[in-house]
Amino acid sequence: MAKWAIRGCLGFVVAAAVFVGAYWYKDMRQRRQEARQALQIIRQEIIEKDKLASLGNIHIDPSQLTFRMLNELLRQPAHKLASAPTSTRLGWACGGEGCAVYAYFPIPPGREVPSSSTPVLLYVSTIGLGSHFRARLEAFAWATRSMF
Repeated sequence: MAKWAIRGCLGFVVAAAVFVGAYWYKDMRQRRQEARQALQIIRQEIIEKDKLASLGNIHIDPSQLTFRMLNELLRQPAHKLASAPTSTRLGWACGGEGCAVYAYFPIPPGREVPSSSTPVLLYVSTIGLGSHFRARLEAFAWATRSMF
């Protein structure tokens, strides 16, 4: 009777371990994918911050602002971004799909934006990822390198 009870308990423990292990493995793969996505987003934010900081202090006068002036002030080519069907969104200081500075122009997508065109909306991000955060990110990426 004792052998039967021990075998039954051992079988139950093994079955429970297999069940928990399979769930843990499935969850681990999902967490890895989410961690990769989060690191990619954070890296893009850091690139945007660095590109924005490289521009230095810029004075933008909204009353005289044109596409040509934005290109001259920001000293970078504009990147076309996804936008509404009635306007064109252009960005500067980009770190992937996002940009630290972007402007909407009342030009339908696919058409060239004239240099004299005035933006309808100008957005300048205040990205707050400092060097302390970057050091922590690099330490996290180094520590989790074996996961990826």
